[in-house]
Amino acid sequence: MYTDPVSLAPTPARRFAADDAARALRSDILEGRLPGGTRLQEVHLAKRLSVSRTPVREAISRLVTEGLVIRDATGAASVFQPTVADLTEIYEIRVPLESLAATLAVQRSTPAYASAIRDRLDELNRAQPGHQRSRSHDLLHMDLYENCGRPRLVTLLRTLRAQSEPYVRLASQIDQDFARIAHDQHVQMVEMVSSGNAAGIDAVVRDHLRITLERAPKILGLH
Repeated sequence: MYTDPVSLAPTPARRFAADDAARALRSDILEGRLPGGTRLQEVHLAKRLSVSRTPVREAISRLVTEGLVIRDATGAASVFQPTVADLTEIYEIRVPLESLAATLAVQRSTPAYASAIRDRLDELNRAQPGHQRSRSHDLLHMDLYENCGRPRLVTLLRTLRAQSEPYVRLASQIDQDFARIAHDQHVQMVEMVSSGNAAGIDAVVRDHLRITLERAPKILGLH
């Protein structure tokens, strides 16, 4: 019997369920509730999220596309856990892209933009360890980059940062010296934005990422 292809499209309810499931799983991964290497079983996740397995399956597929989840040869899904080689590759890509975004953002800086970035730093300084600090840290960086006027570049950075930032945040919680260096560099970034120093922020961002790559894998014991 002929079936109208339109009827096979996801219904709004199913689409919203998949959106919600993806959002919940993404948050759990980025905030460490689903650590790297965790096996993602559709039945258990569907029960925990109070949805059917179909939206969970769709959500996992989205996270695979984003690089937060990987599938093995059997198709089983698990949370991405980088090796030193993985982080090195990610940071080799992040360095030129983030420095470019920061440089363009400062070149387009306005007093209102500079004030908003200073407010983000204040929020980060007041944030409690854990979820609040992780969110404030990400907002500081992404609000800075989003002023670059290059939406495709911002999308790439968001994906690359999502694949590596959970591990960097954990490292900063473990090693206070590493956290102090990162804080000082955040202050420098905000100063460069306020003064309109595009060359300066390029150097600070590059150094910020270089130090992170040098220290975070050792702190976390990655191989």
